[in-house]
Amino acid sequence: MKIVTWNINRASYTRKNFWERFNKLDFDVGLFQEVYMIPFSVRKKYHIIRGEMNAILVKKTLNIEPKEESIISNNNSETDAIVDFYVSAKMELTGKRLVFISVYNYIGPNENEFSEFLDIMLSYIRNNKEQITIIGGDFNIDEKFGGNYKG
Repeated sequence: MKIVTWNINRASYTRKNFWERFNKLDFDVGLFQEVYMIPFSVRKKYHIIRGEMNAILVKKTLNIEPKEESIISNNNSETDAIVDFYVSAKMELTGKRLVFISVYNYIGPNENEFSEFLDIMLSYIRNNKEQITIIGGDFNIDEKFGGNYKG
């Protein structure tokens, strides 16, 4: 299974070269951050689960119907901001349960909120050891990093 994760930096129809490059990768599952408009050519090939700033794309030819999965359903958090940090999807493949989590730590909420989210995610993983959990994303850990993909 080919899995990609990428902060697509608000790519939409206006950045067609971006989507053409990803089309050539022929990925099975994509965990994307800073997602806005997804072109029809991509939408017709993939099931899409959307979050606030995230999307998970699952190739339709895998014959898997992904379902949205909440890892925060039993959370006692006092803030709603933490639910915007991620989107997740569950699916079955060859008898195994897979959960994909796409994380985007948008710079803006305070550090404590993202730290609380990470604690909740860790607890979810520890309490669901019978499944395979795959995490990808943009954690924006170093605000000074300014590298840009030049490929």
